[in-house]
Amino acid sequence: MCLDYRVDQYLYSLCEEAGIGIKKSSHKISKTFIPSLFATGLNVDKIREIAGHEDERTSLNNYCFETKTDKESERILDGGGFKLNIADII
Repeated sequence: MCLDYRVDQYLYSLCEEAGIGIKKSSHKISKTFIPSLFATGLNVDKIREIAGHEDERTSLNNYCFETKTDKESERILDGGGFKLNIADII
């Protein structure tokens, strides 16, 4: 617990030095970084390893969420970027 506190204090000082108005904790940074890894298409087991999670369900259940706007998702699902090859499924 003490180490987490010290890391967060260090991050807060970096945010202040950089002129960022919001203090970013290690948890908030994880909530940005890990979903970014999912968006790249990186394998969930590799993401689990990078995040330090023992179980991939932790990564999936807590950090895998939609990052696109409704319009972007709609465009992809309507064929503007979503390609399904039946041979890949069979």
